[in-house]
Amino acid sequence: MKELLERAKELNPEIINHRRHLHQNPELGLHLPKTAAYVWEKLAEMGYQPQKVGDSGIAAIAGQGEKTFLIRGDMDALPIQEDTGLPFCSNVDGCMHACGHDCHTAMLLGAAKLLKEREASLKGRVKIFFQPGEEILDGAKTSIEAGVLENPDLISRTVLAKGLDSGTAFEILSIDIADVDIGRNIGAHLQIQQAEADKQIAQAKAEERRATAIAMEQEMKAEVERMKAKVV
Repeated sequence: MKELLERAKELNPEIINHRRHLHQNPELGLHLPKTAAYVWEKLAEMGYQPQKVGDSGIAAIAGQGEKTFLIRGDMDALPIQEDTGLPFCSNVDGCMHACGHDCHTAMLLGAAKLLKEREASLKGRVKIFFQPGEEILDGAKTSIEAGVLENPDLISRTVLAKGLDSGTAFEILSIDIADVDIGRNIGAHLQIQQAEADKQIAQAKAEERRATAIAMEQEMKAEVERMKAKVV
């Protein structure tokens, strides 16, 4: 693990270059020709055989075996005018990577390189997926319809969080892909009720989180529409 972390640090300048190139050339929605071409080119240089997923989605496989672990990163930007004054600020009027998807894509390219370098030692397959259209909430649907979820056994995604130190990893639950099986919670005999994980409480919590996620998704979609209207 230490050797892997050291190699990741060595790739840091390359990942920063990816991120800055993507930040300067943002694209919106499901159709991301320049972004997809850049990602495709970099994956091919690493030795992958990229595959199209829908219009602009890209998938690549590292390793061999029956089990497949999917890592996903999104690529689309937002309809926002950048005024940061940074040397690598957006070159596209009214369009900016304001939600970190340039970082997600760059990080995933870094992970792809690490995986390719260690492909022979992988016990299974890693499916690396670059998704368009996350901000407009259509990218997941079109990607699933294109078959991206036909073989993964487990799914993860890249994400950034404000307030964490550089290099910190964390885990979150995605209601979109989580299936809570209440029947698998730990039960107990009545005489040792303190050892029981209450199934009703677990179910109530799961439903509460699902409802919250749906409400947040609806509000996000409404906010994107409001932003589009302001840009127009």
